[in-house]
Amino acid sequence: ALLTKKQRLKGGYAIFEKEEIEQFFRSEFFKEQETKDQDYTTAVLFGLFTGCRIGEITSLKIDQFKKSANEIIYLVIRDSKTNAGIREIPMHPYLLERTSSFLEKKTDKLFKYVEKEGKGSGNAVGKKFARNLESAKIEREKLVFHSLRKFVNNELMKNGVSLEQRCQFIGHEIDNVNVSVYTNKLDIDTLAAAVFPTLEKFRDLIDNKKAPWEGLVTDFSELVDPM
Repeated sequence: ALLTKKQRLKGGYAIFEKEEIEQFFRSEFFKEQETKDQDYTTAVLFGLFTGCRIGEITSLKIDQFKKSANEIIYLVIRDSKTNAGIREIPMHPYLLERTSSFLEKKTDKLFKYVEKEGKGSGNAVGKKFARNLESAKIEREKLVFHSLRKFVNNELMKNGVSLEQRCQFIGHEIDNVNVSVYTNKLDIDTLAAAVFPTLEKFRDLIDNKKAPWEGLVTDFSELVDPM
């Protein structure tokens, strides 16, 4: 049966609040997993800084990392739930730095997750995500991995990122002739300039150090293919 828009809104997942994001990523559970299970923590960090669906993340391969003419590293999503989901996503330098020890070891598939019993490759991440919520004492209902995606989109909107820019970054269709027919998509550098200021605020939420990201190591030339 087809759901009405009102039904989807009522039954959908919740959106994280900033305080919950801070609690989640600064929890002892998450800190422990950064040593015990980097597949999990890297997948969750990718969720926060790219807005990708869990299936888009857990299926990533090294050859999906590219570099623009202006040295912006980005992801090429080749398989997604929708046509709009097939897109290019600029990666904030902090995400690359935070996950560098994990990424540098990879030569093909990034994550260990495989699809089991038709539940999808993100099922294992979802289970640990629920334990992370419990450990961080976040008890609000309907918070799941997909809530990160909603949080990203909501924060981009609140920080003045346009609908067109948000949809291209998140991978949503725009049912508007002017946008879908009469305009070209933004290049990766322009999109990065639009979304990075908001993502920079995410860094401040989850990292006690708060060092300027411009000074971080961002040369992953051996990791990515040239544009």
